[in-house]
Amino acid sequence: MNLKRWLRVLSILASVSVTGVAAGAEKLIVGYGSIGGGMWPAIVAEKKGFFSKNGLDVTYIFIEGGTRALTALISGDVRFLQVGGTEVINAALNGADVVILSSAVNTLSFDLMVTPDITRPNDLKGKRLAISRFGSTTDVGLQLALKKLGVNPKDVAFLQIGSNPARLNAMLAGQVQGGLLNSDSHAPLARKQGLRTLASLPELGIEFLQLSTATGRSYAKANPQIVQQFIRAQVAAIAWLKDERNRQEAQHILGSFLRNQDRELLDNMYESLVKKVFRAAPYATVGGAQNILEQIALTNPKARQAKPQDFIDDRFIRELEESGYIKDLYRR
Repeated sequence: MNLKRWLRVLSILASVSVTGVAAGAEKLIVGYGSIGGGMWPAIVAEKKGFFSKNGLDVTYIFIEGGTRALTALISGDVRFLQVGGTEVINAALNGADVVILSSAVNTLSFDLMVTPDITRPNDLKGKRLAISRFGSTTDVGLQLALKKLGVNPKDVAFLQIGSNPARLNAMLAGQVQGGLLNSDSHAPLARKQGLRTLASLPELGIEFLQLSTATGRSYAKANPQIVQQFIRAQVAAIAWLKDERNRQEAQHILGSFLRNQDRELLDNMYESLVKKVFRAAPYATVGGAQNILEQIALTNPKARQAKPQDFIDDRFIRELEESGYIKDLYRR
């Protein structure tokens, strides 16, 4: 079944009343383009009923690859999208009516994984590296990381492979010699299978919009209440995650999403993501957008004159923060 037909089926299913969801709730199809720990707040918001408590009936659909997922957002087949900021900014530069509302992950939370024969950055020259798609977060992020490591991105070949699991399998099969994998989910799996970490990107200190929430700019303007309800649910989910009493249940929810209940892996993800990466007010940072723009500008002249603020609409988070809503979540 092609994507268009599948989304049409979901639209029909979403119109059917679901047990546990309030009658009259706004029905939304929400897309996501990658499978990893950054999706934790989103899946908690769904599984723990934070969307339904805010008057929303949300159905999530996986659309492999952020660039492809953006197409579904632009066409209106999905109303919100969990995706890398790179894909959103690229689309907006080319005239798409899209905007970033928030960002759960504001750093490059990847490890650069390589085959055992590569022991230093210079060994990457002339090698093949896996990305999801050209113009994606993994594409731009890998270029930034290579520069930090003293390697010219032009000295390596980028291959469009797909999602984290696909990139991992390509490395194990010898199709490529390296690539970015989510630090907390797929990189540990890669190490267990004999691949090695050449660099942990969080340690490189690159500000970046790795996983953002996006919507149509005109949709946000016409439906501010729905957008606010959506952001409220996400913010409430983060607060729930940060409550240590919920840790075991939270890890089970993520393990089910990842189809991996490895306790050590999930413990590490809680320590690194929930305690260090997720923020109570998940603003998309201007610095992260600026780094993306500077990299895009190397091939797209439109990015040279653009301002990072042009791609972010943070008023919904700001309203929640100024109203005291976010502080109240942590007083309970």
